[in-house]
Amino acid sequence: GPAEIRLMRKAADATNQAHIAAMKRLKAGMNEREIHELIVATFKKEGCPELGFPPIVAAGRNGTVLHYMKNAQPIPADTLMVVDIGAALENYVTDITRTLPTSGKYTGGMRKAYQTVLDAQRAAEALLKPGATFADLERASRKVFEDRGMTEWSYAHSKEGSVRHGLGHYDGMAVHDSGTYRERFEPGMVITIEPGWYDKDSAYGIRIEDTYLVTADGFERFSAGAPREMDEIEALMAAKRDF
Repeated sequence: GPAEIRLMRKAADATNQAHIAAMKRLKAGMNEREIHELIVATFKKEGCPELGFPPIVAAGRNGTVLHYMKNAQPIPADTLMVVDIGAALENYVTDITRTLPTSGKYTGGMRKAYQTVLDAQRAAEALLKPGATFADLERASRKVFEDRGMTEWSYAHSKEGSVRHGLGHYDGMAVHDSGTYRERFEPGMVITIEPGWYDKDSAYGIRIEDTYLVTADGFERFSAGAPREMDEIEALMAAKRDF
């Protein structure tokens, strides 16, 4: 009900602020642990002392590991870092992922892969409303990778032919809340959409994950406060160098 939605929105707001703090602080040569600690401190400062799940702060090759949680390696230059985090409040959780350029700019193949992941997420978003299912969203997302010839390392395809992870999940009292993937969405449900790209040859992963409330005619994106466009993230990272 409304009280639960309020708690989840507050947890998402704290998580958005932690993402912005990470964007402003990140520099190559730091340790992943410094960003991990900044995130946890930001959750607390924003009134969310609980973690929804252990933060994932995965730079370079670590970003190709799905549930990397060591968060203790030096951050290499000229690569990407997956930041998959979620604050909790009274057991209501949120789950938001951003992928940041460790040297402040998305370059070359990273740009193409990042844009493909974002466009796959948007293709799924375009179908998100009551009556749709995860299967509908998944087809739309997968098609973006297929149309661009970008299936090799995508979340839904791989060299081994195995699916790396689902497109998303239900959110609520536990990060992977129950609900079947054939169930039709209804107003009040909260879900994630999180396509990814895990390039072991280039030694980086990309995942963009947002948390959505299904509304009567579409959705509200709880994670809209955390930038996800490349130029927005680059601008935040460029503005930070004054501490």
